[in-house]
Parts: sequence; structure tokens; C-alpha cells
Amino acid sequence: MSHRDSDLIGLIAVVGLSLRFPGGANDLPSFWNLLNQARCVSQDFPVNRLNADSMYWPARVRGGHFLNEDADGTCTAFDAPFFDLSAVEAASMDPQQRLLLEASYTALENGISKLRGHSLQRGLLEIGLASRVVNIADGASTDPGALTVLAFDIESPKPYLHGINADGLQNIQRILQNARSVLWLTKSTSKPEHGMATGLARAVNTEVNEYKPMRVTLEADSEPDEEQIQTLFRLIRQMLASPESRFEAEIEQRGGLFHIGRLQEDAACQKGIRERLSFKLECDLRWKDAPALKLTTQTPGLLESLCFVEDDAHSAPLPDNEVEVKVKAVGLNFKDGLAALGRLPIGTLGIECAGAVVRVGAAYQDSFQIGEWVCMLSIGAAFKPYARGKAHNVWRLPFDMSFVEAASMPTTFGTAWTGLVDLARLQKGENVLIHSGAGGTGQAAIHLSQYLGAEVFATVGSEHKRALLMAEYGIPADDHIFNSRDTSFSRGMKHATSGRGVDVVLNSLAGESLLASWESLAPYRRFIELGKKDILDNAGLPMLPFVRHATFSALDWSVWIVERPAHSLQTMETILRLFQQGILHPSRPVHVCPISDVHKAFSAMADGKTSGKTVLTISPEAIVPTITTRHPTYTFSADATYVLAGAFGGIGRCITRWLVERGARNLLLLSRSGPSTPAAHELVESLRANEVTIQTPPSNIADATALRLTLQNSRTSLPPIRGCIQAAMVLHDTPFTHMQHAQWRAAVDPKVSGSWNLHTHLQGLTFFVRLSSPGPSPGSSASTANPTTPPGIPSRIAWRDTA
Repeated sequence: MSHRDSDLIGLIAVVGLSLRFPGGANDLPSFWNLLNQARCVSQDFPVNRLNADSMYWPARVRGGHFLNEDADGTCTAFDAPFFDLSAVEAASMDPQQRLLLEASYTALENGISKLRGHSLQRGLLEIGLASRVVNIADGASTDPGALTVLAFDIESPKPYLHGINADGLQNIQRILQNARSVLWLTKSTSKPEHGMATGLARAVNTEVNEYKPMRVTLEADSEPDEEQIQTLFRLIRQMLASPESRFEAEIEQRGGLFHIGRLQEDAACQKGIRERLSFKLECDLRWKDAPALKLTTQTPGLLESLCFVEDDAHSAPLPDNEVEVKVKAVGLNFKDGLAALGRLPIGTLGIECAGAVVRVGAAYQDSFQIGEWVCMLSIGAAFKPYARGKAHNVWRLPFDMSFVEAASMPTTFGTAWTGLVDLARLQKGENVLIHSGAGGTGQAAIHLSQYLGAEVFATVGSEHKRALLMAEYGIPADDHIFNSRDTSFSRGMKHATSGRGVDVVLNSLAGESLLASWESLAPYRRFIELGKKDILDNAGLPMLPFVRHATFSALDWSVWIVERPAHSLQTMETILRLFQQGILHPSRPVHVCPISDVHKAFSAMADGKTSGKTVLTISPEAIVPTITTRHPTYTFSADATYVLAGAFGGIGRCITRWLVERGARNLLLLSRSGPSTPAAHELVESLRANEVTIQTPPSNIADATALRLTLQNSRTSLPPIRGCIQAAMVLHDTPFTHMQHAQWRAAVDPKVSGSWNLHTHLQGLTFFVRLSSPGPSPGSSASTANPTTPPGIPSRIAWRDTA
């Protein structure tokens, strides 16, 4: 160790210095600037101190050198409580006494800060590290090669950055411009003002190239022990030896222990935020716990995208000619499968259902009773808790018919009856070719044809389905049941009818199979098209069969019942009577699935391997996939007032609308200039037009007196204030080392002084929100003057949370 170093380790005399001179020279740097600039600080007698005119002698001067007190002659700048004095006592004191108290404490504070700093310096020298403890007045003489220790805030009960003047700001800027390795010593206290040093240290770290800072926050009431001090020295040595960003930049003493910070993702919190930011919530819900739903497909063609969404139409008034039914069972039809696969341009799923009447339109009050069991053809969709239908499409069930049986038959038997009886006029003794005979509609057509006394020919796609028709309907397999997978059925029909052809074709095939069926007609016979593909594709049809007086008709029963309601009502009454008499029965087998298996049911239909009819039953305990609209879990009281500072910036206007959307009806919108922009004016006018009470007084929240008067005036005409959002900010994209004092004040005052003033004057709130972030983002520059992350805001938030 050198002789010079050993001298430093010896006894140190600590001298504190404080001064007050005219011209605002309250420390050595400002006094030196005053002398260097040779400024004259003589001024007239302050009018608030004495009447110069009453004492004026022409031979004498009218002014002198004065120390600056408050402009109004009061002593509000004097921190009376700090010296255990009341405001009345402070006002009655001689001004020199107040100055003496402040100057004496400043000198003591200056000396103690040097003592703490030099003690640290001595320890650093003991481990071979050169350092320099910098007084705030020594900024210009900082040694770039040594570790600079900033300890000017460590012992101060009133932080240096809080209310810093222009000279003080320049001194700190010079220190940080000259230093390359800096140890910031800050203090952890319950007072949020001390957090400003922490915030500034973080901000400068992102702005200055080749700058290596370490911030050490010490507890005010806890001294580090020897082991902790040695650990601290080891970390300092690591900082000096490591490349940039490869050392612990922040160390805080908490509970007598040193802590280092680590940023970790909170997966649960992130998930919650994503869900709240999304307007849609995907989840599985119990049927009884879900809102009114309807089945839809999010991506036509992907059955996996089938899900239940909220049924907005459920809340609409019930028209006079409609009936609403609580659905118990829904029949699945081939048309539903085509719609889900994107092959039909319709946006709804579900045609037929059965359930109990819950509401009746005014025009049919005498026709239905609440609680009656009915089946119906729905308007819009049937896969929902509550379906609606035109009253003429709602039919009472026979007393012994179940919901499952009732939901299985309206579309299939209604289509078969209309096609065979009304359009084809099928007569006893005629023959009929029914395609896809094992399906729901195919079996209904076979059943009705046999009831009418017609000879039945059918096509199926598998041996299993062939066996089903033989067992259920006694159709001979060899010459009456053909393959639907190719056009060989045409030759079989010709052979079975001795070349004559058939009287009626009930077709659901497409392409070449449709043409082959068309050519299988006998003269003067009827072709009923139930399919959709060729019609939507605008496919061609050979004209030659028309020479034989053939008839070609297309049928969509879901359209027929709308356009011919009286006829469809008569048809269904006939069919239900035949069911009640036991003449007809549902297509077999009836595959009963719970509504929770809706994906499996649609997939099975799309595979084309099922026969009979599929019915989905609904129970309160069923779990279904849903996408519901996220509704706010919180609202604001219409009988309270909410304060928003910085209301007319882009963020402020969004927050204002959000408050109103959540129920707020009384707003106090604070800004420095009021609604002076077109966007702000438009916001105010639109909200007032919606009966929202808004006050927009120009108010500088950094001015405690002005803010207090604004709040007092608002309380005379608005309900009690119950919440505050502090969004005030002034943007300056300037690095700290180049900031002017005016820019510093403009950026910091709204967030620091403004937040404190709002906190002081707004008590008894349900919430107090300040827009901020934990600190400057790594890698960003020119951020100190960005008030979204001002020095000290995180500590103020933590302080209010514990207050």
C-alpha cells in the first residue's frame, strides 16, 4: 500500500459546510457560479418585507442584498415539522433563526455524509481498490479512472433530488458524465422521496455508454455486519473486473440481509392478463352454469372447431307468432353436417328439437300452455338451451312419445311425406327408388312408401346397411337393394323392372349417380331431388327424359315449411297421428348422445358409416366447449365521482371511455389546459350527450394549492370522490446528461409532486391507480425524461400500498 493510501486510512477530520448567500447561492457550486459570472445580486427592497417609499431618502439607495424567502413572505418552504416546530411557531421566528437551523443541519448532514463515504473508501483501499467519495459540489473534478462513490443521499432525511435546483442538477450531470464506474449509495426508508435516487440510477444505466453502475440500498436503521461488508466489496471488485452487464447492478439490504434482484415470469399472472385482455373466453362449461348458448363452427370444414357461443337473440322480445321451448333433445340431420363442413352456405346448426314450452307469443296464448311437451322446427338453430319457432311449426306430442323420439322424426318424416305424397303423388302399386335408404330420411321414406302400398327399391353403402333394411323392412336383398357407391344400381333397376324403370325416384346422390337415377325413370314418372350439391354447383341436367314426360322437382323442407305453413302443419299432424297409432316408428337405430359428445356425433355423421338417426340429449350437468364473451367482473358506481389526471392524452381518453363503459357517470377530468384539442372536445361532448356528468377544470396537479381548490370546488356539485387514476405525463425524449432543468421539472413534477398531492388530498378511496412501470426497459435510451418511468414512482406506489 502506498504512503498516500496509508494516510487516507488513518484518522480523518470531517468538516461539514453550509452557506446561504444572496442570489440563490445556497451551496458551494452555486456560490462559485455566482462569482464566476460576476453577477450583481443587488435588488430593490422586497415589497413584502417593508414599504420602501415610506423610508425613501433621495440621498440613499432603494435596495440591497437579500436572501430569498417565499415570494409571498411566508415560510412555507421551511420544513417546520422536521425541526419539531409548529407552523405558528415557525412563522413567529426571526428569519435568521430559521436560516440558522437549516444551515446548521445542512452542515451536519454534509459532514456525516462525508464520514460514511470515507469509511467506505477506506475499506475499498484496504482491498486494493482506488475510489473517490464525491461531494455533490465536486462534480467537475471526478476522476474517471477511480470508482466514484455517490453517497450524498445516504444520510439525508430530505432527499437531494426532491426539489433539486438547476445548479444541483448540473452537478449531478457532470458527475455522471465524467465517471465510468459508479457506486450509488441510497437509503431505504418509508418515505417515497428516497426512491428518486434509485429511479435515476436505473435510468442513467440505460443511457450512458461504457457506464458501469452499482446501486446499493442500505436500510436506515440497520448497519451491515463485517461479513456483509466483505461480500459487498467482493461484488464491487467483480463489477470493476467484469464486462458491461455481467455483474450484479442492484443490491438492497432488507431485514439485515443483502438481496439481489431477479426477474421471473409469473405464468399464472400472464395467463390471467391474457384472458382479461381477450374479449372471448374459451373454456368448458356446465350446461346449467352457462349463459344462453347456440352451436356454431368457428372454422367451417373443421369439425374440431364446433363450439357453443353466446346466443344474443335469446334476450330479444318474443314475437307474437312464435313459441319458445326449453330444449331437451335435438335431432342431427345430414344438412347440419354439410353446414358444419362448409358445404352449405348457412350459418346455423340444428333444425328440429323437442322440449317443454316456456313462452308463447301474444297471438297464440290460447293455443299452447306453459310446460306442454312439443316438437318443433326452430328458427335459426336448435342446438341451444332455448329455441324459438313459428307457432305453426310447433306440435304437441302424443302422451306416450318421448323427447328423443319426438326430436328424431320431424325433418326426416316431414321431408319424406312431402316428397313422396305431395310432390311425387306416390300411389299404391307403384314402385319407388329411395337412395341412401339406411339413413334417417331414407328409412322414413321406406316406411311411408310401404304404408302407401308401393314397391320399394333402395340403395345403401355397406353390407351392414343392407342387412338393416332386410331386417327392419323386409326388403329383398338380391333384386331390391343396390349399391349406392357406383352407378350399377341403374342396371339393376332396369333388370328388376324388365327395362321399364321406376315410377318415383327420391334422390340424395350427386354427380354421375344423379344422372343415372334420372335416366332410370319410367315414362310419365317423377324425380324428387333432396340433395344440394348439384343445385348449388349449377350442374347440367340431360333433357332427353323430358321427352318421356318426366317431372323433376327439388325439395328443401326447411324452406317449404316457411313458405307453406298451413300445408306443413297438416303434414305433421298426420305424421304424429300415425306415430300415435303405432303405424310409424322412428328410423332405426336411434343413436342417443349427450350434448357433451357433439363433436363425436358430427364426426360420425361425416364418416358416412352411421345408419338410422342421431339425437343429442341435453342435461343440466353436461359439459360443453364454449367461447363466451368476457363480461366485466367489476363496475363503477353511478353515485360516485372518479378523478382522472392527464385525461386528455391518448391513454387518458381511452381510460375515460373505459370508466364510462364500466358504469361511471360522474368524472372529474384534470389536465393543465383542459379539453383544448379537437379530440378532447369531441370526447367531452360525446360523453355529456350520453348523460355523463363531466367537469374539466384546467389544473396543475403539481401545484398543491391549485389542486386543493379544484377538488374543493368539485365537491359542491359532484358526488363523493371514490377513485383516482393518475395518468398525467409530459414527454421529453432527452438523455439525462443533456436535460435542462425545466425539462426535468416538467417530466418529474406531474408524477412525483402531482402523485403526492393527489394522495394527500384524496383519502377514503376505493382505488388509487398510477400509470408507471418498475423501471426503464433495458436497451432503451433517452428514457429519464419519459414520465412513464420517473424516478421514485415505484417506491411511492409501494409506500401508499402500506400506508
